[in-house]
Parts: sequence; structure tokens; C-alpha cells
Amino acid sequence: MKNVVLIVSDQHRADAYGYMDPSYKTPSINWLVSNGICFTKAVCASAQCTPSRASMVTGLYPHQVGVLQIGHCLSDRYHTVAKEFKRHGYQTAHFGKWHLYSKLEDQGYDVIDYDDGGLSLKGVESSNVMEDVKRTARAVNYIRNSDGNRPFFLTLSLINPHPPFEKVKPFDDLYQESDAKVPESFYADDLSTKPVWQSERAKKGESNINEEIIKDDNLKYRSMVSFVDWCVGNVLKVLREKNLMEDTVIAFTSDHGDMQGAHKLRFKGVVSYREIYDIPYIFYVPGLIAKRKVVDDLVVNTSLPGTLLEAAGLTVPACFEGGSVLPHVQKECAPDDEAVFFEHWRAYWALHPLRGVKTKKWKYVFYFQDDFEEMYDLESDPDECINIAYKKELEGIKQELRLKVDQWWEKTGALNVEPIKARICESGNKLLEDGRSDYISGEWAKLI
Repeated sequence: MKNVVLIVSDQHRADAYGYMDPSYKTPSINWLVSNGICFTKAVCASAQCTPSRASMVTGLYPHQVGVLQIGHCLSDRYHTVAKEFKRHGYQTAHFGKWHLYSKLEDQGYDVIDYDDGGLSLKGVESSNVMEDVKRTARAVNYIRNSDGNRPFFLTLSLINPHPPFEKVKPFDDLYQESDAKVPESFYADDLSTKPVWQSERAKKGESNINEEIIKDDNLKYRSMVSFVDWCVGNVLKVLREKNLMEDTVIAFTSDHGDMQGAHKLRFKGVVSYREIYDIPYIFYVPGLIAKRKVVDDLVVNTSLPGTLLEAAGLTVPACFEGGSVLPHVQKECAPDDEAVFFEHWRAYWALHPLRGVKTKKWKYVFYFQDDFEEMYDLESDPDECINIAYKKELEGIKQELRLKVDQWWEKTGALNVEPIKARICESGNKLLEDGRSDYISGEWAKLI
């Protein structure tokens, strides 16, 4: 049985590392790609922290476990990936952001705190960056002190590159003004064919943006991504020092992406665009001989628990319905009928529940409380600028996609699981560091 290290960043776009975009300086993530397997068209089950993380630990969709939004608690009745590794004799450790409002100990994790000394960055002022340095130090020290008597399953969960965006020293020096990008859809999409709440949002709040704001965000985001890469590099370094590289599976992913000004929108929200649904999905599996190391098949992150287990040499239980993506690497190409499903409930600025499907050619989205549809031809319109859901000549195709989505929704339980609401935090001293508290505070507390 191999050790397993899972590294999760937060709000990290699928194209925000050097292999996908050479202007990003990410040597450690690039090493994982060069020596592992990279899924270039992976999507998250829901483009929001809490529901996506619920899928990553249960192998189920958010609505199947009643975790639809931030502030919904993951019940301890579900079988998690940590519980399964623990069942096989692993020691399980989790350092960093949890965001599921249940106690890590109840979800199968043995070690949730550790020595955080030994790593430092000069000039760090941000609390988010400092916390990620400490989280990485915990992971590094835990690995360094492992004795080899038991395999370990370690999760390092970082907050970066989540907003607020900031220049992280010294990584901001890696980028020039010319590296900043404004997405084509910022200009090409006037939002006239989209749900009305998108154009309304684009004119107010944080999405009241211009080219200058987008470029500034983009440069700050790049420095934050390079900092994440520094964290990954420190984990790789200690694994090499311990001669554990041939005995350790390493996975790198994120909970969702970031709009970065695409479609005139900033950050994230109840929208279906690839900028927030596409995620990095990289696996280093020593000893695996693959027919394809860069895989463009459509996969969803409900497959994460099963993939980690299979990569470690263990059987994937049926309760992890997302299965494993490792069988894909032994195929010559993706199946013609591939499809992945996704969902979203609400953002901090709006309640517009959606469910959708993505195939090789089409993306279809149904806002089921607003009775509004989106559909895109991904071959002719990869940036999803023109909503063609109401074109009469495409009605037949749309109905086929709608049926596919509705059948998936009903088969997986629809909204039959009642969410458990996190407890409201009345005072700051109830909050534990690293997000391990089962309390919620701030704006989201008002929405549950």
C-alpha cells in the first residue's frame, strides 16, 4: 500500500499552471504533470467551496449528501475517503481548510494539528499566506517524522489563490505587466442572451470592473498561484529527502476556478462557465504505466476518492459512486458518448439553482427555479458567449440534453436529502483556526 498526499488549492483555475499556460511560473506543479497524469478537462461537481469539497471526500454529488452551499454541514453518516483509508490501516491527517462544518475527527481524520515551525517567507504580511505557510509546515513536519510503520493519507488544504487577491512576495517579481490577460469573453459577450441576473451582477458589486481591474487581479492571482506552487514544492522536497517518492501517490486539485473578468464577471457565482467549473486534476502514481499521460476526457471530481484509493492499490467501494479516473489512462481516446454533470445552488449574491451536463460538443444548463435554459456549442463557441438554448432548429438536441440532465438528477436523489445547517457563530472566540470549526459566521450565516 502506498502513502497518499492530496494537495488542494482554493479557487484555482484549470489553466493556471505552467503546463496549460507557460506564462504561469509553477515548476513544482509542472513536475507533477511531467511525471504523472494530467486531466485537462476535469470539472468540479459544484463551483463553490463547500459543496465541491463534500464531493471530493464522499465521491457523491452535493445534493446526494445535502451540502448545497456554504453553511451546509456534511453529516458524519457518510463514508468518507479518510474513513476508508483508516479502515485499511492508514494514519489519516488533515491540515488546512475544511469548510464542511463537521468535526474532522468524526470524518475519519486522526491528526488535525502538528508542529508548524521550520518554513518561512520573507516579507509576508497577509494572514492567508502566513496560514498557508503554517499549513504546509505541518504537512512537511508530519512527513518528515513519519516512521514507515503505517502508510499515511495526508491532505494539505490551502486557502490560496482565493480572494482577496494580493501580491505575494517574492513571487510577484516573476511576472511583468505584459503577463496580465483580459479574457476574450469580456469583450465578446454582452450578456444579452444570458440570464438577466448576470448582466445585473456585471454592473454592481465586485463585478463592476474594467480592464485595469482585471489586469491587476490577474497579476496578483499569478503571484498567489506561484506561492501555491512553492507550497507544493516543499512537500515534494521532504518526500525526496525521506526517499518516499516511489512509495507515495500525490494528487493536486482545487475545489473550483475563478472568473478573472470572463463574461464581465469577477470571482464566482451561480453561473455555469468553464472558468469556475474547470479545475486542475493531476495525479502522480509511481509504477503506473499509462497509454496516455495527458488525458482530455471529461471527468468530474466525484471521482477523487476512488482515484486515490485505486492509485494506492486498494479496492474502490461502491459507495464512492464517482469511481476512479485511472481506467481512462489505459484507453486510446475518450468515449464518444462521454458526459459529466454539475450543479450549483446559490452564491452570496443570488439564489438561482442550476443543474447541467457537459459533453464533447454541448453544454446544457437548466435553472430549475427560474425556468431558464442555457446551451452552448463548445466546438464553435468554446468561450460560451452565445446562448443558443432558444433556437428552434436546435430544440431536438436541447430536449435530449434536458432529458439526460433530468434523468441523472432523479437517479441521484434530486433534493431528497435535507441539508444540515452549520451553527451560527455569535463571537469570534468560538472559531478554531484552519476552518475546523463547525460554526459559520459573516454574510453566509445570514443565508442559512
